[in-house]
Amino acid sequence: MFNRHTAKLFTVATIASVLVGCGKAPVTGAILGQANAGQIVGIPANYQAGQPLAGTEGQPTLRKVNWPTITRTADGTPSDPVNLIIAGTEAQVRHVFGAEGWVEADKLTAWTAIKTIKGALADSAYPTSPMSDLYMYNRKQDIALQKNATSVRHRDHLRVWQTPLKDHYGRPFWAVAATHDIAIKWSAGEVLPTHEIAPSIDLERQLVVDDFAKSGQIKLRYQLQALPTNFHSVNGGGDEIFSDGKCEVLELVVLKIK
Repeated sequence: MFNRHTAKLFTVATIASVLVGCGKAPVTGAILGQANAGQIVGIPANYQAGQPLAGTEGQPTLRKVNWPTITRTADGTPSDPVNLIIAGTEAQVRHVFGAEGWVEADKLTAWTAIKTIKGALADSAYPTSPMSDLYMYNRKQDIALQKNATSVRHRDHLRVWQTPLKDHYGRPFWAVAATHDIAIKWSAGEVLPTHEIAPSIDLERQLVVDDFAKSGQIKLRYQLQALPTNFHSVNGGGDEIFSDGKCEVLELVVLKIK
């Protein structure tokens, strides 16, 4: 039986180690800043954050990759690629995701961490289980969503960051890193589990595209080559990743607000 001291240590270990996707514990802000200082690449030197990029009505706003192509863990390790970019207001983006069954992940607390462990051991469902933080632009994701969480072991999940780029309507572009959790893994030397992702991340990219297509909210859809073709790498948790290196760009319809 746990005494109070043991229970406290268990809770601390849970918060530090458990969750999910890449299994990396946070580090200090100073180290984070050093590790990610060079991430913001490709943005034109004369670009002012928040200014619409040059574009023509009905034509793609983006002509080249102007955002970080790989997310990072808190210690700076390269992790999940950005495989979608979406232009739209935050309310519109959230609405489409919500309408297609995506739900926001819970914040990581002692209780949600323990609940996740219990779900992993029992292979039971926890549709809003927390996920680990990944980083772009020196900050963690702005939105964390998941769906089809049949158990703690399996789920579609994604992280979203608002980029400094805007379309020619003045709406922000949102960078999305979408992957599919397929199993719980117990790594050597680790007391608590992490998730393993499916290696073909292009399938998860297509799932998100299909969801937005069903919503009828896509005005323009096109692809940019963000990573090398036949891209092969590993994420922050050591899981293999394969991709054609393309990033889907979805520019949503412009909603008129009376």
